[in-house]
Amino acid sequence: MSDTVSTEAPVRTGLFIGGVARSTAETLAIADPAKPGVVVGHAASASAEDVADAVAAARAAFPAWSALTGPERAALMADAIAGIADERDVDAAVLSQENGKIRFEGFIDALVFEIRWNLALMHAEEVDQGRTLPVVPGAIPVSTEVGYQPLGVVTVIVPFNWPIAILGASLPHALLAGNTAIVKPPPSAPLATTRLVQRVAEK
Repeated sequence: MSDTVSTEAPVRTGLFIGGVARSTAETLAIADPAKPGVVVGHAASASAEDVADAVAAARAAFPAWSALTGPERAALMADAIAGIADERDVDAAVLSQENGKIRFEGFIDALVFEIRWNLALMHAEEVDQGRTLPVVPGAIPVSTEVGYQPLGVVTVIVPFNWPIAILGASLPHALLAGNTAIVKPPPSAPLATTRLVQRVAEK
């Protein structure tokens, strides 16, 4: 018999691949670490095929996304988080239940995501511009040009402790630079992160 007793689970998350929501045959039961035996919700458990589909979708989206300028990507990204605060209280409540942190910390976690996203967008002009490094005095007088280009598909692996805030330190920079991304939330606390990422991705 399992130590975790399933309850009526109010939160259920799936996958979101290439703009399409997807359920999975297997799910993860997410326990409330503060209440032994209580299940907060169920999260999709991606199969190898699901992961392959996610990579394929990200690769397919890469040419068009990377062809945009930094300011064009920034404008779309700004639109994508418009209204993100509307469900911040719910995000905080879900994160508190699955993660064990107090509700206020869950709220700060979600707030920091928005702050970091907007801070990343302030670099929109820089991603298309190169720069020349100054010649080091006394060294060989050569010119060094620095340029930026997207790499392709990146994976953002999010830890459990401050999942939404830490996601905000990586995902917007990857996207602004012209990459496409796959987000892997923490298996012990994936619900709030998955909810937020899907809302952003849908836009």
